[in-house]
Amino acid sequence: MEHFLNEDIAKQFASQGLGDFASLWDLKLEWFEPVNERREGWSGVSRYTLPSEAPLHVFIKRQQNHNTRQLLHPIRGIPTFQREYHNIELFRSRAIPTLTPLYYGKRREDNNDQAILITLALEGYENLYDWNQKRVPQQPEAVTQKALAAIARVIRNLHDQGLAHYCLYPNHIFIRSPETSITALDQNPEIIRLIDLEKSRRQPFNHIRRFKDLECFIRHAQHFSLTHIRFLLDCYFNGDAVSGGKHLHQHLLKALRDKNDRQPGFYRT
Repeated sequence: MEHFLNEDIAKQFASQGLGDFASLWDLKLEWFEPVNERREGWSGVSRYTLPSEAPLHVFIKRQQNHNTRQLLHPIRGIPTFQREYHNIELFRSRAIPTLTPLYYGKRREDNNDQAILITLALEGYENLYDWNQKRVPQQPEAVTQKALAAIARVIRNLHDQGLAHYCLYPNHIFIRSPETSITALDQNPEIIRLIDLEKSRRQPFNHIRRFKDLECFIRHAQHFSLTHIRFLLDCYFNGDAVSGGKHLHQHLLKALRDKNDRQPGFYRT
């Protein structure tokens, strides 16, 4: 099983001798970050540039026996990239800004499950943790608030559609710098992107999907301003627009206060 985003992308890869799973698997590249090893499997990511008139910067993710069990696959499971690819496609179909998938393929080779996922690199983006550290202290407060409102809008749209991210750390939210131009493959009206969708899924219970994601964000928002976190929550709930939102909003503010009391200095005041 393998699938390119479209025929033009397939031709670009084929022009470099990378038109099928085997050639992509055998491509010699350095790892972009340490390989993730668990049980008898591994998963790693490399950065690659497809040379052309307009070079295409991509991330090639490869894994072997790095599976997750599901109800329909309780023994061997499926590649975690398969679930991530499915969720990327689901988010895109719901107009939730995420990565652009260029290729997904899997095979069974010598009794090993192998999978490859290629996505367009987020050029001109940075994760929210780095953005908060580097840009927020230097930019006007109005610019920061506009970005936080956009983040709240994207997360709210995700939840309104019955979906939950389930790993909503600040470094899984990417924000585009104002000076970055939008490419043809990156038509995104929002300045935000959600990544790392391996754990994302439908969650029918309104309170659970909203609380799990927002509490996760609060718990990992180290060095964020308390004022900015409260502003993001205010934008998300927008008065009484969310069913049961008033109680949930207060519950999250209490979680924020409790975290700040337990770990003084974790947030900026």
